[in-house]
Amino acid sequence: MIDKIMRFHLTYGLDRVVLQMGFGGVPHAEHLAAIERLGTEVAPVVRREVERRAGAAA
Repeated sequence: MIDKIMRFHLTYGLDRVVLQMGFGGVPHAEHLAAIERLGTEVAPVVRREVERRAGAAA
């Protein structure tokens, strides 16, 4: 997920990501776990990397 988000950022210069979750049949608890993981594992890495690259380009 991190690589995919960063690839879009680097290729298209995107600085916002909108994610849609809602696969039929996936239990609510699994959705909540995925949302938590995005917030605790994915988002911080992406933010750091985007900021690092922006600082290096300045």
